[in-house]
Amino acid sequence: MSDLTKTISLASRMFSAISDGTADYVEQRARFYRLLPGIDFPSDWDELDLDEKTKRLDQLDQIAAGS
Repeated sequence: MSDLTKTISLASRMFSAISDGTADYVEQRARFYRLLPGIDFPSDWDELDLDEKTKRLDQLDQIAAGS
């Protein structure tokens, strides 16, 4: 993984750790990943519920961190 990918993963995980469970934190985490070339979010991202978005971002964190 690139340094940028690992940095974004770290920032996302930090936001997750301080999250109060609101959509603002989830959307901020998604914004980090949107900075990466080649990362495309599904067209129905905005329709997904908060738990599903969180689950997908958590999985992306694990992949990006090399876990």
